[in-house]
Parts: sequence; C-alpha cells; structure tokens
Amino acid sequence: MDSSKSHTRARRIRHQETTELTDDDQPDRPLKYKVENIRVEVLDHCDAIRHYKRLQREAGLPTQVLGFNFPIADEDTVELLEATVNVNEDVRTDYINYLRARKPATVGLINVFHMLFTDEAMYSYNYSGVCNRGSKRKAMQHYSIFMGCMLEAWEDHGLDETTLKENIYQVIRNINGRKRNRKYFAKRREQERMKKLASEKE
Repeated sequence: MDSSKSHTRARRIRHQETTELTDDDQPDRPLKYKVENIRVEVLDHCDAIRHYKRLQREAGLPTQVLGFNFPIADEDTVELLEATVNVNEDVRTDYINYLRARKPATVGLINVFHMLFTDEAMYSYNYSGVCNRGSKRKAMQHYSIFMGCMLEAWEDHGLDETTLKENIYQVIRNINGRKRNRKYFAKRREQERMKKLASEKE
C-alpha cells in the first residue's frame, strides 16, 4: 500500500456562491441557501493541521501550545519549553503563534510579558547572565523562546534584536523591582504581626 495515500485528508472549500431562496410573503427571511459553483481542495495531513490552526486564529480562538499552560509558572517549565521548542518544530510553531495571539501590534512586550511568564519563573534569568549581586543568572539571549521565537513572532510589529534586548532588560528590572517590594512588604507585615503579639502579652 502506498504510504502517501494513508495520510489523513481534509477538504477546504476554496470558492462557493450562495443564493438566498425566500418566501414571497416574508422576503426578509430566507428559507434556505442554494450553494453553487463549489471548488474543493484536498489537503494532506500537515496542511490540514495548518489550515485548522489558521481558521482558529481568524475566528479569534485562543492559540495553545500542547503540554504547556501560560503564563509559565516556574523555572523548570521555562527550561522544558526551551528544550521542547528546540527539538519539536510543531511546538515551536505553536509557541510563535501563541506569541502573535497575545501581543497586538500596538502593545509593547513589557506590557504582555506577564501573560507569558510569571515573575517567579524569571527569578533565575536576565538578558546577559551577568549579575553584580548574588548568584549568576541564566542568559536569556541564548534562549530560542526569548530571542528567535519572539523576533519571528513580532517582526511585523517592528521588533528587531536591539529593541527586544532593551525590552528584556526593562522586563527584568521591573520583575526585580516587584520582588524587592514583595520582600519589603512581607517583612513589614511580619514586624507588625510580632508587634501586635507582643502588645497582647503585656
């Protein structure tokens, strides 16, 4: 048996003309549609999948990346996404499509990054990997999910490597700032709690 004939096939309507058939008593309410001049194209398995995903995008349906939930919540899943994108072209394509779906052309990366990765997931990362304080970070500039995929997804938004680099630096600064604020307010709440306990013992 020819293996090429065993592929899943799908049919896509390339062209159709419809004519409304109406009741003379109710001309504004069509009884049915007569479909004419249909042209159908047979798609192979891969084309069928791409066609289905295109229809999803055009219908405004949420794009998904199989095996991953966004925003990515922890470092291990960031590493898994990177490894998977690098070995699986379908997952890479899905991820790029997801990026396109999440960021409109008029919205900056800084404003949508939290939809992709949580602050906690990014604590071990910065753009260059160099850190003046604390342990060395993982360099985002060497990750496909932060560089190649984002450049491909948003190239038509005017995003180039220099702009992406500046955006990532700002994203990490914002994350670190929120982390410091969380630590400060957590420490303050703990001090207030201890103070309250001490006053209750008096």
